[in-house]
Amino acid sequence: MQVRYSRAALMGLVLCAGLNTATAEELAKSGTFTGHFGWLAIGTGHTIYDGRVLFTGQFSGTFFNDAGEGFLHKAAVVCPGAYDFDFNNRIGKAQGFCTLTDADGDTAQLEWNCQGDTVECPGTQSWINGTGKYAGISGEHTFNGVIVGQSEHGYSSGYSLWKGEWILP
Repeated sequence: MQVRYSRAALMGLVLCAGLNTATAEELAKSGTFTGHFGWLAIGTGHTIYDGRVLFTGQFSGTFFNDAGEGFLHKAAVVCPGAYDFDFNNRIGKAQGFCTLTDADGDTAQLEWNCQGDTVECPGTQSWINGTGKYAGISGEHTFNGVIVGQSEHGYSSGYSLWKGEWILP
């Protein structure tokens, strides 16, 4: 009986030590990052006229910090938005919002817009809100969204390269 109690106490200490280590690794008040967001776009294409299509829907996937750890690494990302494709003039414009949710369930929201051709869309993003460790987040970053392909069901896939900063109060 005494041995079982000692093992349980030891396991409790190990667990507490692990929790203290996780707490000690708090997010810095500011920093820079680079990363990539692989996505699948699901929504509806509305033909405005021949050669002009407005996509409304969402881009969903995962953000990977290029450092392989740290700020929002492996966060789930959902980005509702609209993309105006003018295939006649090879112009694309898009805008929307994203919510990134990390492994702890904390979120960071951003607003984005871009303008390019019908395959690449370079633009800017701004942090606008957050919960938990990201509460009060601000900062700017650039991105380049690239459409890679389209499935037989009409879904587009692609990725975005992100580079920027975050600032916390």
